Amino acid sequence: IGGDYTSFFVPRMQDFLAAYPRVELSMRVARRSDSLAALQAGTTDLCMGVFPRLPQGIAAKVVARTTMALVTRKDDENDKGRLIIAPRGSAIRQWLRGSGFLEGRSNVLECPTCQTAIDLVARGAGQAIVHTICATREDKPELHIEELGEGHGKMQLVIAYKRGARLSRAAQALFDYVVGSP
Repeated sequence: IGGDYTSFFVPRMQDFLAAYPRVELSMRVARRSDSLAALQAGTTDLCMGVFPRLPQGIAAKVVARTTMALVTRKDDENDKGRLIIAPRGSAIRQWLRGSGFLEGRSNVLECPTCQTAIDLVARGAGQAIVHTICATREDKPELHIEELGEGHGKMQLVIAYKRGARLSRAAQALFDYVVGSP
């Protein structure tokens, strides 16, 4: 599972564990490339997160869609200074290259997760571009969240699996809980 998406997926995983209390679940927060490699190697059953491109032999089921949001401090909404963004190679960063948000901004701070970016904005370090699904779970009254709409990009949160692999009953049940059909 990708770190930014744990708050979306964990409640579904908790529901699964409540329904299947004797099942042991091992969850790792990992980079996209490491997750997909483990899935291909057969050392993990399922991966959850944003996977813009899936390698051959891997399939995915869309669980949710998210747009992007600009997060600012309410007392600093017009500041066009530092932009806090995801690191190179991330799905957000790929989207940003084509969006125009980086134009005219020489002061960029790379940040590994949406949660950290939002915390930095709350402390006055600049503005951030994060997934709307990550921004709207926050309860920080000092922040302004501007949902940028589908015209500025949309990402899919998915659960990925090895095509043709036979899942255990427990893994299939978890899959069903994550996609919302227990």
